[in-house]
This record gives sequence, C-alpha cells and structure tokens, in this order.
Amino acid sequence: MIKTVEVRSFEEACVALKDAHEGGYPIILQNSKLLHKFGGFMYTKHIMEEAIDMYPDVDASIIYDADSDAVVAITAMTGGFKKVRFSGNKTIYKKLCDIALQTGAEILD
Repeated sequence: MIKTVEVRSFEEACVALKDAHEGGYPIILQNSKLLHKFGGFMYTKHIMEEAIDMYPDVDASIIYDADSDAVVAITAMTGGFKKVRFSGNKTIYKKLCDIALQTGAEILD
C-alpha cells in the first residue's frame, strides 16, 4: 500500500513520514493548493525534501499538483519536481508530456 498525503506545512510532512516510518509503508507527499499559494514552488520543494531527509529509510516521493494550470506545471518541472499532476485540457496535457521528457519529469493526470 502506498499512501498519498496532501501536505500544507513542514510539520505535516514530518508527521506523515513518521507514520510511514513506523508503519513500514511507502508514501507520496503532495502539495496542497494552500501550500503552493503561500509558499511557492521552491519553498514547497524545500520543505518536502527536508522532511524526507529526516526519514531516509522511508520510501518517499513527491508529487507537485499543478491542478489545471499549465504554467504552474511547466514551472514545477523546470524547478526540479520529477512528478507533476495536471488535471487540465488533454491537448495541453500531451504538450506537457513532451516538455516532461525534456526535463526528466513525469506528468500525471
């Protein structure tokens, strides 16, 4: 079982990772819209990576949720996020997949 947790803060990321550590399961940390709105890309990336570094034995990954905003998705990919969720137009989704190949990222729907 892989658990996905929507994260709004560093503290929430740490709690989720601690639970995964104690429960012995892999986890995916995904940003909340609130975290993106108030923290931005780099802050979001920083707090999630810092939390993951505190639990090196946990199989953890990060998904950046860009919602339906293609500009946010592109910025997240070029900013170093390897998995980006996009829920917008399918034509734009296909174009984002091409960009993802160039940046080493993956677009999820």
